[in-house]
Amino acid sequence: MATFPIYEISVELEGYEPKMWRKFTVMNNITMSRLAYILMTLFELRNRYSYEFRKDEKEMFLQKHNEYANHPERLQDLNKEFKKLRYGITSKKNTYMFKKAEGFEPMQDATKVQLKDVLKSARDYIYFFYDPETNWKIKIILDKVVIDKSCYPKDLPNIIDGSGYGIIEKCGGIKQLQNFREELKKKQWRIGKIDYKYYSAKGETSRLLFDKFDVDDMNYRIKILPKAYQEQYENNYYLAKRQINVMKRRYKIYRKKR
Repeated sequence: MATFPIYEISVELEGYEPKMWRKFTVMNNITMSRLAYILMTLFELRNRYSYEFRKDEKEMFLQKHNEYANHPERLQDLNKEFKKLRYGITSKKNTYMFKKAEGFEPMQDATKVQLKDVLKSARDYIYFFYDPETNWKIKIILDKVVIDKSCYPKDLPNIIDGSGYGIIEKCGGIKQLQNFREELKKKQWRIGKIDYKYYSAKGETSRLLFDKFDVDDMNYRIKILPKAYQEQYENNYYLAKRQINVMKRRYKIYRKKR
């Protein structure tokens, strides 16, 4: 059974309409790198680029305490030091890494920092950035902390709900992703050099259901892909054939009756 508190987390792709979001639960003692691989899986990112998390303690404090947001001069009375923190892979070679962010501390190793030390209480939030050139940005909010002794670590992470298929990595950014969604309605599958059929799920119709989020399917994928991405990012391993098949949805999924 779970001996650590469980975090219920909501995440949303910034700037995209209609909203693309997910809600899930994880153990609070996972590493930040593990959280990164979970997010990549949830948003269909294909582990090609660098990532990092950013936490602005002052911004987060002001959003949680409106009395100080309206009177910022009162912050001096707190005698509290606010930091701007970054977490990412610091040892990966030959990768286009994020440049130093203005005002932020040097990058901390995401493989050595636990989630509970970054998000500590309800309404705390951080941002996840992926691909330094495109800068996909995902907001991560800790909704609540729960104790569930009937839950086992092997059952986590568990996906609760969501909306929207995910990110098309090569499309170029938020605006292009929204354009892609509109193009799907016209059944235009290829734009430039992007093969969008690569992202469609085997066994479904030929049309990619871009506004759909399949909870059962994701709960299957989330048990396999984060570990595969960890091996690739941290140990420079290639994905195994089974892992590639899961990433490309070359499988059939048992769907629970709801």
